[in-house]
Amino acid sequence: MNKAIMIFVLSLLSILVVACLPKQGPQTGAEILPENEAEPPLAETVLEPTAEEQKPVEEPVTKPIGTRLKPVAEEAPKESTSPAPGLEVISLTKQKTMSTDRKVITEGETLTWRNDNTLPHQLVVEINGVRISNGQRIKSGEAWSFTFNKLGEYLVRDLFSGDMRMLVRVEP
Repeated sequence: MNKAIMIFVLSLLSILVVACLPKQGPQTGAEILPENEAEPPLAETVLEPTAEEQKPVEEPVTKPIGTRLKPVAEEAPKESTSPAPGLEVISLTKQKTMSTDRKVITEGETLTWRNDNTLPHQLVVEINGVRISNGQRIKSGEAWSFTFNKLGEYLVRDLFSGDMRMLVRVEP
């Protein structure tokens, strides 16, 4: 069945190609001039681009998908692998959650996360969809700290576990 369909399609395609070819035969009514009376060839004209055509093409504005890394020129927030003394430590639990899912802190405050799970975690910090810290891999029993130096609402999430996330609001 498929072979018959292919033969039919190829036949139709061949007929279409032959029908579209220009006819080559004697042209009736065309005046044949001797070689010495033939018309001189037309002069070649080159069109220069107009001012409108010479404008550079502007690239369309594209909106990035996902998170973006912040430019290197900005000041990087302080990060640490040891817990800050005297501060509350947020636990990364065995249930693949954080011990708290929301926190309101003041500008310049440092939060510390400790991995109380047997699996490794890697926390990233984002503000307005822009990743400002890639964190580091936190093995079981280790801790990681991050200082929030700017006002705003941050999302702290684990790269390995989609449900492990918390919101941090930094106020003056």
